[in-house]
Amino acid sequence: MEAGLEHRYLDQRFSISVFDTEVDNLIQYAGENSQAINVDEARIRGFEFEYDLYRGDWTYRANLTMQRARDLSDDSRLARRPDEKLTLMAGYNFDFGLNLNLETLLVGSRVDDEGDIPGYGLTNITARYNLGRGISVEGRIENVFDKDYELASNYNTPGRSYFAGIRYQPGTN
Repeated sequence: MEAGLEHRYLDQRFSISVFDTEVDNLIQYAGENSQAINVDEARIRGFEFEYDLYRGDWTYRANLTMQRARDLSDDSRLARRPDEKLTLMAGYNFDFGLNLNLETLLVGSRVDDEGDIPGYGLTNITARYNLGRGISVEGRIENVFDKDYELASNYNTPGRSYFAGIRYQPGTN
C-alpha cells in the first residue's frame, strides 16, 4: 500500500508519501559468496518527504526517506536497507545557459551478514550547458571528496568519478 499527497504553492512544491509493503518470498543476499536466500515474509514501511523551492535562478530540494524494513520471522532488519536517507540539492541557472547543481547524500547505517555497515555522506556536482535546439553538454563529478564507503560488506565502491555527455531532448530549446 502506498498513498501520497503533492501540493504546489507559488514557488514551492511539497510531497509526502507513506508506504507499507509486505513481501512474501523476498530474495536477499547473504554470505561470503552473496548467496541468494529466501525471506519468507518481509515488511517495509515508512514515508518519503520532498520539498522544492524555486527562487529566481536558484532551485533548492530536500528529500527525506525514513523506513523500517524487517524480516517478520524474527523482526530483524533486512540486509543493506538503511532506515534513513537524506538528499539535499542546490542549483543555479545562469542567464547564458549554464546550470550548476551541488548535491549531498546522507545515508544511514545498514546491516549485512558480517554486521553493521556504517552510514555515509557523499557530495556530487553537476554542470549542464544548453547549446540550443534541445542539445546540451554535461559533466558530473560524483563522490567529490573521494569518500570510502560500502553498500555491502567487503564490496568496493567507486571513489571520485567523472562523467561527461551530450544530451538531446527533442522539442526543447
